[in-house]
Amino acid sequence: CLVGSEMCIRDRNDIYNNKAKIIITTIEAVMQSMPPKDIIYKSVLNLKLGDTISHDEIKKFLLEQGYKRTDLIENRGEFCIRGDIIDIGVKENDGIRIEFWGDDIDSIRKFKISSQRSTDMLENVDIYPAKELLLEDSLENVCKRIKEKMEFSGDGIIMMFYAITIIASLFQSYLV
Repeated sequence: CLVGSEMCIRDRNDIYNNKAKIIITTIEAVMQSMPPKDIIYKSVLNLKLGDTISHDEIKKFLLEQGYKRTDLIENRGEFCIRGDIIDIGVKENDGIRIEFWGDDIDSIRKFKISSQRSTDMLENVDIYPAKELLLEDSLENVCKRIKEKMEFSGDGIIMMFYAITIIASLFQSYLV
């Protein structure tokens, strides 16, 4: 596991799952503030062949965990839905392809993002958050709390800018 100035969520997942044997990083990356691991890892979606889950449930989970919906996966942190297939960019070069029969998971495969070709069949997969910024509550409740703070704040303009910035970044994924 080679890490630059920031430890990304992928690297933390490798550490959490005891996959990282050697970690090379900077003191700044080690000192970087992150949500507690119980918050990050309560947001892991475990999918197995034969599980029943709706496309909407997976879409909601992915959006809440920082994934961005696109027409074609080109990077980690993106997902796309094409009929009964959901592709999820879980690493820089690799993705997970989940194929459904109705709401039942029919197959789970790894695929190469560059070629979009499937490589390996899987029995199950854990989908981790795409980003370190996680909502502990629904987007609607977050917006409601921001609105309440704006109404009671004496610094209306500063709070309005803060609220618009947060809402714009959160809605970026939801609008796709």
